[in-house]
Amino acid sequence: MKDISYYESLPDLLSEEKLHSEFMGVLDSCGHEGYENGAIVKIIVELSDRQWNSYSYMNDFLKARVEDVLLSLWDGTDLEYVEDVIAISARLGLVRLFEFLSSRQDSELSGEVAAEIKSAVVELREHISDPYSGMR
Repeated sequence: MKDISYYESLPDLLSEEKLHSEFMGVLDSCGHEGYENGAIVKIIVELSDRQWNSYSYMNDFLKARVEDVLLSLWDGTDLEYVEDVIAISARLGLVRLFEFLSSRQDSELSGEVAAEIKSAVVELREHISDPYSGMR
């Protein structure tokens, strides 16, 4: 996995093959290279932004891999992490991850995280599966 600056400098539009390759590189190296959880999530944010800009849907296999990694890094007390996970879920249409977020009890979360999740559920609940909802 490369440094975050590499991913931040990627063009906004990447081919489907390049996106797949970049995502797989990050996902395959999670847990092996000693990157902090926050750095991994920020890299996935950058790649999910490029995926969304491609106006193409991510395949189900890759969605599941992203969800697995993000669920393994879950921290219900870190607002920045949760904001990033919500953004990734919305950009990639990660239904399973969004359902996980929606099912968290307030007692499992910091107050600000609980409020952020509730706000996201109201905003995204009906359209989480389609990152391009409202654009057609």
